[in-house]
Amino acid sequence: MNVWEIDEFNKFMSVIEDPMDQCLFRLLYMTGMRKGECVVLQWKDYDGYTIQINKTYSKISKEITYPKTDNSIRKLDLDTKTCEMLNNYLKICKAYDGYSDDKYIFGFYKPYSFTTLKRHKDLYIEKAGVKYIRIHDFRHSHASILITKGIPITAVAERIGDTVETAMNVYAHLMKESHEKIKNLLNEI
Repeated sequence: MNVWEIDEFNKFMSVIEDPMDQCLFRLLYMTGMRKGECVVLQWKDYDGYTIQINKTYSKISKEITYPKTDNSIRKLDLDTKTCEMLNNYLKICKAYDGYSDDKYIFGFYKPYSFTTLKRHKDLYIEKAGVKYIRIHDFRHSHASILITKGIPITAVAERIGDTVETAMNVYAHLMKESHEKIKNLLNEI
């Protein structure tokens, strides 16, 4: 698991000029959603402030399916900058012939392909000169930031669509670091 700190992410974002890619990679980093959830988002899933996760793209069956688990169905609050970027991109999309809220946010007529997603990510990583991460590591980066900032694991698990048990198993190393911080803080009292 590799993660990006916010400065690495900002450096990555600084080389992206395409508004769609800017929104896509920001959503991945700022929400921790899975790539299959992200590429099938439709404009009707966005209300100007939140994103509704209610479907995913299956790489195996190559079709849109029910999310990975019941926990995966969720509504995510978005930060102000992400909303501004999405709202500006929505204005662009509304100018396209055939726009409707059933169109995909990323891909318009059909979901953005995983191959294109990876190819663009790799290109931007190279241009920005930041360490290599996988698409799934955007998810790990999001969860790691929240945990290290003191957000309870229960809230992190809910946000990323995992069970608390799964989140504890995946991010246990960060929880240990938090316990060390607690001990050091108590020692200062």
